[in-house]
Amino acid sequence: MSLQPLDALVRDFTHVSLDTLDAFLARPGWSLLLVAGDATQRPEAQDLAVVAREVSRRAPRGTQLGVVTESDEASVKLRFGLSAVPGLLFVRDGRTVSTIQRMQDWAVYQRAADTLWGRRPAEASA
Repeated sequence: MSLQPLDALVRDFTHVSLDTLDAFLARPGWSLLLVAGDATQRPEAQDLAVVAREVSRRAPRGTQLGVVTESDEASVKLRFGLSAVPGLLFVRDGRTVSTIQRMQDWAVYQRAADTLWGRRPAEASA
């Protein structure tokens, strides 16, 4: 596993492998799962790691953050139907609720978080 460019950004994320994925997703509540891709080939993976952290601040208490190990990304992409990386999966009670592929404008993540977690924009900025 080589997440070197991402290491500092994801040090407190749970590193999720194919072997631990089901247990990670089985936990009740919300999870954000980052599928970064090779950060040396896709520098936007580092940007999305920062976005994932910011999005998690808008999340309900107890939301867990995970990053898929590079060696298992192909299998995870297949399982969740991701055609592009980096990607961010929003999972609730083990079920994928939404995915955002590739790096997007901040407003896309903000809208997703507000929609999924039932916050209106005025509440989110308060």
